[in-house]
Amino acid sequence: MPLGRRGKDQKESQTLRNTLLKAACDDKGATAGEWKEAHGAAMLLGRRGADLEEQMARSPCMLVMEYIPGRGLFQLQEPFQPPQILRTAEDLGRLFLLDMLLGNADRLPCEALGWRGNPHNVLFCDSGVHAGRMVAIDSAVQRRPPGGKMWLEDAACNKLAELALNDVGVAGSILREAVSCSPFAVRSVDSPDVHKAFQQGLLTSLQATLHIKGLLEMMFDVLSGWIDEFISDMEDVETTTEVPGTPPGTRPTTPPSASPGPTVHITPPPIPSHITPGGTRWGASSPRTSISTTQKIRSIGREARVNELISERLDHWKAAMRERGEELRAAVEEWQAKRASCSGAPRLTTGFLDGTCPIVDAYELKVRLEHMLQRLRVLQDAAATARPTRLLRHLWVGGAVEANSLHLLRHLGVTHLLNATEDLLLPDPATAFQTLRCSMRDMEEEDIGRFFAAAAAFIEEARSSGGAALVHCHEGKSRSVTLVLAYFMQAMDWTLKQALDFVTAARPQVSPNAGFMARLIRLEESLHGTKTVKLKKTKPEPRVCPVCSEKVGISLQSLSVHIRTKHNDVAAEYELMLRTCDSPK
Repeated sequence: MPLGRRGKDQKESQTLRNTLLKAACDDKGATAGEWKEAHGAAMLLGRRGADLEEQMARSPCMLVMEYIPGRGLFQLQEPFQPPQILRTAEDLGRLFLLDMLLGNADRLPCEALGWRGNPHNVLFCDSGVHAGRMVAIDSAVQRRPPGGKMWLEDAACNKLAELALNDVGVAGSILREAVSCSPFAVRSVDSPDVHKAFQQGLLTSLQATLHIKGLLEMMFDVLSGWIDEFISDMEDVETTTEVPGTPPGTRPTTPPSASPGPTVHITPPPIPSHITPGGTRWGASSPRTSISTTQKIRSIGREARVNELISERLDHWKAAMRERGEELRAAVEEWQAKRASCSGAPRLTTGFLDGTCPIVDAYELKVRLEHMLQRLRVLQDAAATARPTRLLRHLWVGGAVEANSLHLLRHLGVTHLLNATEDLLLPDPATAFQTLRCSMRDMEEEDIGRFFAAAAAFIEEARSSGGAALVHCHEGKSRSVTLVLAYFMQAMDWTLKQALDFVTAARPQVSPNAGFMARLIRLEESLHGTKTVKLKKTKPEPRVCPVCSEKVGISLQSLSVHIRTKHNDVAAEYELMLRTCDSPK
């Protein structure tokens, strides 16, 4: 996952295998094989490869970073034939998710995201360590777009990711469009198993990327601190130089009392070992990068050309930033070596810490990290969704996560949401869902029967309007299921056993509490005059010792024995209490 600019030279790192290719002939007069192959590839590019071809004609050698022998993925049929096709589809899913994170529109086409696509940026490696796998080229994090455009892109990514991660049909549509440049590939990927492989690739890539979320947050925090220190210090210097009666750009007679401050003596804080994928150091409440920061950095550069003191202080900061950049690069490599390699997460490379333009590059890296972290939160929100359980064409059941999957619910045709909780929020009215709250607790003494008629009428309203209803509680196991079972008995004339067997087959985790089951049994008796389900006796709560809080059994005798055995010194004190009350809890 390169974080540097396109075309920017990068220093050697653990991530890239640097290869020196020589044009010189060997002792037998044969041209070096890899050089010849690279030159041939440049010639095949035509005008696009003219500069490279010309440079190779003049140069005796060149440094190739991770040379990949292979050809364009969509020029081949092998990757789209059994048994390779499933791996190819999963790799495409990984790549698609990564491009959503990077904001890369120049690889796989996708109309929903406004991606034009460029099939030449996907290779199929035919030898070496990556043999048989796809390799993406020309990957870089885009600079943060304008606020309005970024909001639109984030919203589009959130919606598409939510649908693709939860609906195989949507995943298949995205895959077909992504390979649309190859008619053979389009035909080959038209299979549910291939669509599932692509969907799995999306999920796997997102999970792996979340493993480095803490690293990205730490890098952003560190760089933000540097930029804030730099601008604050330079503003102090500018203020110091503004001595009344002194010509602009003239050094004041008394230099600032403070030392050059944050220079090479200040090093970035180490990346702590406790960073986890769920870190929250950089959250939604963090202030966004101000556009004026760019203007401030440019202004400081202009002032340095005419003000000697500012120029000197700027030189100090450049030296400090170079040293800090090297330390941050080392810390990032150490972090990745210890963690990312074990989790399968993508590795980071950056051309912004090479010291060429240390201050500007640190700021540019910060801006790109901010963009990527924002997009990662968007994708993480999309992953925190789930598909509800379909019972009938017009009836779904689920929990809080499913109820919050609003893009998916619309896609599934859900128009009515029945919330069977006291605390879960209803969706914003702007979402246009019809809503009903049946406020109740998941407790045996709750009178859930008072909601049976209203719930059934709400579900019927969804059916008659051509829509569908989602009935949900927190987990989709007790309250929501009880209302659905009552609906089946009232609207479809089913027995409780028929309804329970039907719902359990679709959603095995259903488990109405004992009080709710007792109420359903009474409903069945009133409707059918029979009982088809026996109420299971619930296990009584164990008694708790009032001295040590240990659970000691379900009988009063077991509690008495425990106190006399373990706490004999206070047994007499509790003897009367044990005789006169149920349990001294």
